[in-house]
Amino acid sequence: MRINPYLLEDGRLDGVVISFIDIDEVKTIQQQVYLINEDLKKSQEQLRRLNQELEARVAERTKALQKSEARLRAILATTSSIIYLKDIEGRYLLANRQYLEFLAKQEPEVLGKTTRDFFAPAIAQQLIANDRRVIETKSVLKFEEQIPLADGSIRTYIAIKAPLLDEKGEVYAICGISTDISEQKATEAELRESAERERTILKVVEKIRQSLDLKEIFQTTTQELQKTLKCDRVVLYRFNPDWSGEFVAESLTPGLSPLLNNQLPTGWIDTCLQETQGGRCRNHEAFIVNDLQRENLTQCHRNMYEQIGVRAFCITPIFQGEKLWGLLAAYQNTLPRQWKEGESRLLTQIGIQLGISIAQVDLFTQIQNQSLQLQQAKEVAESANQAKSAFIAHTSHELRTPLNAILGFAQIMKREPENKQIQQRGIEVIEQSGQHLLTLINDILHLAKIEARKLDLELRDFILPTFLENLVAIIRLRCQEKKLQFEYRVLSDLPFMVRGDETRLRQLLLNLLSNAVKFTQTGKITLTVGYLKDFFPKNPSAAPKTAQIRFEIKDTGIGIPPSQLREIFAPFYQLNPHQSPREGTGLGLTISQNLVEQMGGKIQVASTPGEGSTFWFDLAFPQSSNSASSLAIINHNFDITGYTGQRLRLLVVDDLDDNREILVNFLTPLGFEVIEADSGEIALAKIRENRPDLIILDLIMPIMDGLGLTKVLRNSPLWQKLPIIIVSASTLPRDESLCYEAGANAFLAKPLNFNKLLRLLEQYLKLQWVDKKGLTLSLLEPELTQKNIASANEPVNLPKVAELNQLLELISQGDIRQIISQVTI
Repeated sequence: MRINPYLLEDGRLDGVVISFIDIDEVKTIQQQVYLINEDLKKSQEQLRRLNQELEARVAERTKALQKSEARLRAILATTSSIIYLKDIEGRYLLANRQYLEFLAKQEPEVLGKTTRDFFAPAIAQQLIANDRRVIETKSVLKFEEQIPLADGSIRTYIAIKAPLLDEKGEVYAICGISTDISEQKATEAELRESAERERTILKVVEKIRQSLDLKEIFQTTTQELQKTLKCDRVVLYRFNPDWSGEFVAESLTPGLSPLLNNQLPTGWIDTCLQETQGGRCRNHEAFIVNDLQRENLTQCHRNMYEQIGVRAFCITPIFQGEKLWGLLAAYQNTLPRQWKEGESRLLTQIGIQLGISIAQVDLFTQIQNQSLQLQQAKEVAESANQAKSAFIAHTSHELRTPLNAILGFAQIMKREPENKQIQQRGIEVIEQSGQHLLTLINDILHLAKIEARKLDLELRDFILPTFLENLVAIIRLRCQEKKLQFEYRVLSDLPFMVRGDETRLRQLLLNLLSNAVKFTQTGKITLTVGYLKDFFPKNPSAAPKTAQIRFEIKDTGIGIPPSQLREIFAPFYQLNPHQSPREGTGLGLTISQNLVEQMGGKIQVASTPGEGSTFWFDLAFPQSSNSASSLAIINHNFDITGYTGQRLRLLVVDDLDDNREILVNFLTPLGFEVIEADSGEIALAKIRENRPDLIILDLIMPIMDGLGLTKVLRNSPLWQKLPIIIVSASTLPRDESLCYEAGANAFLAKPLNFNKLLRLLEQYLKLQWVDKKGLTLSLLEPELTQKNIASANEPVNLPKVAELNQLLELISQGDIRQIISQVTI
């Protein structure tokens, strides 16, 4: 309920008005009004906060824009690149400081203007064309633009141009950023030029390596240099001994007069270089002039270069060792030229290479001349050596022929059991004297082989202790004859079987031991053998760490003066020149030293005059893989009385009756039927008539010799497998090779060694010998099986002549690997 007063017009209370209102509805309205007011307050507060945040963001964004603008202005002001904005009409909207400086303009003078206002028409047209491509493609494009400067130089820029698009996607402006890459382009150009210079040097060096023709080298050099330097002319100038000179090579552009052969219209007169004797180039200095008209040169220099119309040049010296050989020059005729450091360095390097090439050619020429002289001397020496070898071979043949008879009959007579003692002694003297004479002949032949380098080792297995004991027995007898003491000392447990050249080792030791006996009148001879380590029992560490065996011969003889210790190994040198020829030829030590060296050692000697001498050498022997039984070769040739099986027929062919008689007397008692022939023609007839089982054939006979007969037999199918043994007083390797080439199965040297002959007969006739006791025996090594014997009966299949010549060439070069490769093919 609500009570309100009712007042009159004069303000007096007239009554009251009592109103009754539904309070629930009012309260609801009031509540709603209150809530609306509260929401309104909140909205106003939110609006106030949003206004504050917006003001803060606007202020922050304003600051950011100010900073961004400041950075952009700083970039535009400090960057080294040119930055600008243009509208689509090409008018400048913005240009940074670098662009203004490049154009040498102020900003008001540039804004609103176009490219045509600042650049030459051709340059402006190219720049505008690039802008249009960006507008048309609406793409960011990159261009390389060259712009000339006021001083005449040209700068190169990399320009990146981007379109600016509006909200409709249309281009309304272009932003350009250009970076100066002139230095980079110059560096690239220098690198290309440097690479071209290096290629030029390589081409010249390659030509120098490929050729020794100086004319060809010089021409290639001048052509390559002129092409690389792009100059008018490149020349090579050579000094004469009087310091005058001449052009020896040139390369020039068309239209210029050649300097070669003095083809200048005015002629070439060289006075300046002759007067100055090469000028500054003698001091290894390059002479560079960029502009002859501005250079302060002597008048003689000006006159010299005016003759050939030179405006600029670069000259470098060419030295052959320490001698100034000549000059290498590059000339520019029409305009001045700023010679680059790389160009000067190129000429200097080429000059050095040419100097080396000239020295090489000069050295090669000297070597060629020396080689020619050496070849001529070699041919003379070979001719003399061949004459000497032919003489020795002939003399050897003539000496061996009578010796064959002497020693052959001596061996036969020794087989006779009824010989009296005095007869036996006479036979022994004859045989010993013949053997001594044969030894002297062999020594001379050995020397010839040593000088011709044709003495080869024949390696085979042998029993070392037995070998030494047999050697000791021989020397002990010689010592007893002179009443000398002999001691044999073995310091080590030596290998039972070794591999080496038994014959050469025996010859070597006998030479040294015989010399010891010869030059010792009283006292003692000592042979000591053992491993090296056992020669140093008190100081084993001093011994070499090898498995070599030392052979030492010590005597108490006259000794050797120190001044003669080297000379004793010279050929024909004799310590006592008054000794009789029978005491030796003076070749023993020469041959011995060569044999030791071929075996891989060296003879050493120590001697004191009046007290004696000691000779020693060290050798390495590979141990044999064979057993001892494989070397049990029975030397029973004088106990043999015959052979098992049917009687065999032998043909002996020799033009000398004595030689045939020796073989007949030796072979007939053994049970062979021996047929004789004194010529090759008669031998052919007897072969057809008697069909022998084996032929013993002399090499040298009149008309048809042994080689001719052998070839005839080998060309006939009937006699291709007939065993042929050729005998000869010639021991030259060439003669032996010819025998095998002709088809012989074996070769024996005269005087004949009957033991070797018996072995060959056993091998090729497959014999089994019978001795005096009726026992059968073999003279061959057990490893020579029937299969090997069968193959040995076949004619030797020799290599072709071309293959042998190739092997000979490889041997002369010492190319072991290629020799092995060739042999095993």
